[in-house]
Amino acid sequence: MVQPGDPYSRPEFGGQQQPWGQPPPQPGQDPWGQPSPQPAQDPWGEPPHQPNWGQPAPPQPQPGQDQWGQQPGWGQPPQSPAYGSPDPWAAPGSVPPGSVPPGGGWPAQGGGGYPPPPPKSSTGLILGIVGGVVVLLLVLVIGGWYLLQDDEKPPVANPTGDVSASPSPSPSPSPSGKQSSDLDDEETDPTPLSTSQMFPETTFTSRGGETYSLAGTLEGDACKGVGASKIRDLLRRYDCDRMVAGVYLDSDEKVFSSLLVIPLATKDDADDVEEELLADEQEHINALTYYCPADGKPGADQCKRKADDPATWYASFHTFHRYLLVSITLFTDGHRTDKLDHVNQMSADIVTHVKAAMLED
Repeated sequence: MVQPGDPYSRPEFGGQQQPWGQPPPQPGQDPWGQPSPQPAQDPWGEPPHQPNWGQPAPPQPQPGQDQWGQQPGWGQPPQSPAYGSPDPWAAPGSVPPGSVPPGGGWPAQGGGGYPPPPPKSSTGLILGIVGGVVVLLLVLVIGGWYLLQDDEKPPVANPTGDVSASPSPSPSPSPSGKQSSDLDDEETDPTPLSTSQMFPETTFTSRGGETYSLAGTLEGDACKGVGASKIRDLLRRYDCDRMVAGVYLDSDEKVFSSLLVIPLATKDDADDVEEELLADEQEHINALTYYCPADGKPGADQCKRKADDPATWYASFHTFHRYLLVSITLFTDGHRTDKLDHVNQMSADIVTHVKAAMLED
């Protein structure tokens, strides 16, 4: 089930980046090395939990920071959002469909916030609201909100090629000689961590008949695109040094969902990280970064939202062998709703699709 989150409850300042979705609104970050500087936030959504509308924390300005290779230009320091600030790099976390906590956006300014909605049973998605000035980053592929508290430069998104092809059903995954248990340990896992491996098709059709199109991909170092320091530091304790992300649009282009694939050393490490994320789910979702479709595509403007006009995202955390999967989903117009069946289903379909791709040779 999805839970609402507070975009102003973020723990750190950062910036939004157009390059891979929107991170929680925070100033001073470079969007994927793209030139459009604007303050952004780092929305790292939390795993599914009961709805909780956090209240925005007072804005805390901080110097501009670079996001995912984006040009520094988030001139305004992010304020620590209360909940659900999406970090550039789709909010919603482990995705058994349906549990996406909202990620926070720009740091809350003066009190405010939304009253917590009645708790809902969330299966993996948590709802988050993101508000704040965002830097428009054009990464050829996608945009994202990324929150940086240090003067670290985020990785730059790589072009993904033509992702505008007409949607067409994707072939069913062919059997692979790879054993799923091989993915339990980096010493035995032959799976290349690349966007071509994780997101091999420009379109795919789920078992339910829904077609999704790839709207951008990204490869990042040091897990910088995951979100604010709260979640970034946790991952680094487990030696997270790489990640890839892919953003998909549904067939109606009304919803977009990004999936972050983060490899860890062992399955036990992935399980331990997930346990820690869920133990403080709301705060981790608030620290997430969310990613948007490439510039010019529906939803790209959600990475350009300002603090006084926050977007809402849904996130969930999942594990697959030694991999942590973070799902972050938003409506292309950024609105919030309690009707999340489609959001949950889309998150689940994408997670299932990427898991199958990992098992391919």
